[in-house]
Order: sequence, then C-alpha cells, then structure tokens
Amino acid sequence: MTSASSSVKVRLQADGISGSATHACNVALQEAGKRCGTCREWKPYGAFAHHGASRDGRRKHCRDCMLSGRRQPKIQLAAKRGSSKKRRSQKRLPARHSGYQTQSAKVRKAVQAANYAVRSGKIPRVTQCQAAGCTEVADLQKHHHDYDKPLDVLWVCPGHHKRGHSIGIIRTAPGIDPVMGRIPERD
Repeated sequence: MTSASSSVKVRLQADGISGSATHACNVALQEAGKRCGTCREWKPYGAFAHHGASRDGRRKHCRDCMLSGRRQPKIQLAAKRGSSKKRRSQKRLPARHSGYQTQSAKVRKAVQAANYAVRSGKIPRVTQCQAAGCTEVADLQKHHHDYDKPLDVLWVCPGHHKRGHSIGIIRTAPGIDPVMGRIPERD
C-alpha cells in the first residue's frame, strides 16, 4: 500500500465512506499515473516498480527505462558524483592571486630562493620597514629590485610595497642603497 493511497483511504474512512469506495480510489490513483524521470512520458502507476522509500511508493523511472538501460546504474552515478564533488571542494584562488602561476620562471625562482635563504638564515630577517620614514614592524615583505640577484631584497611593509609597485619606485631609508627600491621589469 502506498503512502499516497493510504492517506486517501484514511480520509475516506474518516468521512464514513466504505471499503468499495476506497477500492475505487485506488483504481483512480493508478489510472492517474506520473511522469518518468528518464523518458519524461506520463505513464500509469502500474508502469513503475514499487519503492517503499519514495513518497508515492513507486520508483522515479518507469520499468521500460529501467530494463532498456537508459537509466544509469547507481554505481556509475556515484563515481561521477565523487569526481564532481572533489572538483567542487578544491580551493579556488581569487583572481588577484592567480597571477602567481603566470609569473615568469625567473621571478618564481627568485622568490623561492629568497624564501629558502630566509629559512636557512642566509638573509637576516629585518625588524622594521626599510622604506623612508616608515616604522612599521609587522608583516614585512621581501622586495626584489633585480630578479637576477635573488638574495638582494628590501624588507618593506605591504603598504609601501604596493605603493612602490604602483608608482614605480620605493624610496629607501637613509643608509640603504636607493637602487634596492627600483621596480624590476617583468617578462
């Protein structure tokens, strides 16, 4: 007995309608039918196999589609779902970060070499921004003035680094070579 037909039967019995009328109701429900999820045709309920978990007690796909193989088995669908789920869950970088992958090999190698030199202690970490007049001490970034000299870096705060790249030069503090503030040309 399907849940849809059982709820109709309960309502009919509550209204005092006899069992023969509920039988007529069942016949009417089966004649009404539903649309197949694969071929999209309206078919009577008898064309669909029983399925207890479904709301109407019938499968979503008609017997013809199930037998002909038009409906893909659940195993194949699960594999596709898994690969698309993995793709959806991969972290996508915002557009402003995507430029790192398109940088020239020389730029990438210079950045990697400088990072390694800092970790290994070849380049001392500076405690204050080396731009003129700045006393910022947090989040210092390495600025390369020449990518052929990856270990020559100027330590600047993010504000001076961004501003320097937009205007074309970073003014350096007294005692630091002004060439270090030059912005290199990119390939």
